[in-house]
Order: sequence, then structure tokens, then C-alpha cells
Amino acid sequence: MKNKRRENLIKFRKSVKKTQEKMAEKLGISVIMYKYLELGYKNPSFKTLEKFKNEFPETSIDKTFF
Repeated sequence: MKNKRRENLIKFRKSVKKTQEKMAEKLGISVIMYKYLELGYKNPSFKTLEKFKNEFPETSIDKTFF
């Protein structure tokens, strides 16, 4: 699970040409929290998932995070 999330988030982030810092800013979370999400150390909150869907409406949350 951790490796798949890591691969999916990194692939998505690079496809939209964002740094970890810019992704964190878009999602309204700290850079360290975003890094933890990418590494699979933390799970996204509902609020973070909601912000992600608002920022990237064409992207599947399931395929990106789970």
C-alpha cells in the first residue's frame, strides 16, 4: 500500500508539474504532511481529499491515494 501510494502520488505530482511544496500549498497542508502522505506514513484526511478533488476534479482519488 505504501509503495503504491508513493508511486501514484509522485507520478501525479510530476504529471501536473508541481513540487511537494506547491502540492502542499494547493491542499492547504504543511509540506511535511504532504511528504508523509507521499511516503505512506500518514493517511489523508477527508478535508485533504476534498481539497484534492476540488483542485484536480478530473483525477481519481481512489487511483491516486488508495
